[in-house]
Amino acid sequence: MNLVRLAVLIAALAAGVAAAGRPAVWTVMIFMNAKDGLDCDALDNFQQLSRVGSTGDVKFLVELGRPKQPAACSGLPNWSGTQRFLVARGLNAIPQPHGVNNPGNIDMGSAAHLQEFVKWGLEHYPAQHYAVIIWGHGHGFRLQEEALRLARIEHRDTKAVPFSPGPDAGGVKYGPSDPETHSVLYNRAVADRLESLFPASKLDILGYDACLMGGIETAYAMRRFARIFVASEEDEPDTGWNYAAWASQLVQRPDLDPGELAKFIVKSYGQEYSTTAFVTLSAINLEAIGELSEHLSLFSREVAAQPDSALNDAIGTARGDLNYGGNILHNPVDLMWFLRHLEMAQSLPASARGEIVRLRDLWRRVVIENYASAGGHARRGSYGLSIYFPKVKADFDGDIVDDSGYDRSICGQPKRFPVEFVCCENWVDFLTSYLGLPSKAVSCSR
Repeated sequence: MNLVRLAVLIAALAAGVAAAGRPAVWTVMIFMNAKDGLDCDALDNFQQLSRVGSTGDVKFLVELGRPKQPAACSGLPNWSGTQRFLVARGLNAIPQPHGVNNPGNIDMGSAAHLQEFVKWGLEHYPAQHYAVIIWGHGHGFRLQEEALRLARIEHRDTKAVPFSPGPDAGGVKYGPSDPETHSVLYNRAVADRLESLFPASKLDILGYDACLMGGIETAYAMRRFARIFVASEEDEPDTGWNYAAWASQLVQRPDLDPGELAKFIVKSYGQEYSTTAFVTLSAINLEAIGELSEHLSLFSREVAAQPDSALNDAIGTARGDLNYGGNILHNPVDLMWFLRHLEMAQSLPASARGEIVRLRDLWRRVVIENYASAGGHARRGSYGLSIYFPKVKADFDGDIVDDSGYDRSICGQPKRFPVEFVCCENWVDFLTSYLGLPSKAVSCSR
């Protein structure tokens, strides 16, 4: 055994001592899905963690799923399947014959497998605080599908460019997917599965290192079991979060409370991409998301009850022309950007304006840290949370992926993964009134 491998082994053994003795202060679990074209980026993020490494106080656990045909990443060995790691300092992302556990080639789009990974981490590496990070493509993969669809139309050749609309779901319904199994991590399934693991005390931080997951619909679903939610309204660079910076900070200061760690993740991301246009990341206080949603429902009911052409014009102006996702998607807009612009409209009922004032006050409690690049903030607002808001009815009708997410007829049908925010709050009534959609009454159902 050479000295380098011996040093890594000693570091791994030292990092694991706390599992058999005192609990760690933090255990961070990263469900890293590299199967959808992000193989080398995943390995780069792993190496960032490895340069820091686990300690007695901080454990970094990674479930890394790689594709059947792995990418040739410079200086890193090729292998396929899924491996589970306790990341020690200097550890390479290669199969470990005597590693912590080898779960086999699992489905990275399965909430059940995510649940099993987190359960394993809780049992084997108990800690005072826990963070779970879901890593991979968000529903940003829809941009690729839309690009393929447009290319097919442009070439007028249905065989030249294959296109599949994907499952009957959307960005407000799911995040990363496994292209080998064609399964996706439905937000509803993630919430149900992880809630069962945190029945008494909530998960400290839930993060999505993935595109376009920073919507109120997702945050609302995760409020049941998590305290803080870290995600991006906009697309993310493939290289993801700055793991070297925040992991190093956590190891140096394991006494960081969840709010401080979440803020540092956002700040280090902003430092990493300070010169990148249209980059966002925010840390959301999920303890306040229910109250925010309640007042948004009051606002929605006030506007929906008083349809008026002048008000509709003001709503259209406040919503604007720009969306997240490079303007290819028709749906996500910054919620506070819209409300702040609508607040100035003379046609807005006083009662609705009053709710906007309350929402602005609540926003300070909800968004505990936010980064938006200069381009993103100037053009889209990017105050921390997006919301589903097609500009016109044709966009809603043509959004073959997301419209089922805002279809109340599936509420109460667990197998169709209904969106709790849609079923239990009244933003959909606002959209129904503004866009002229068919009205569908439903009682709140998770």
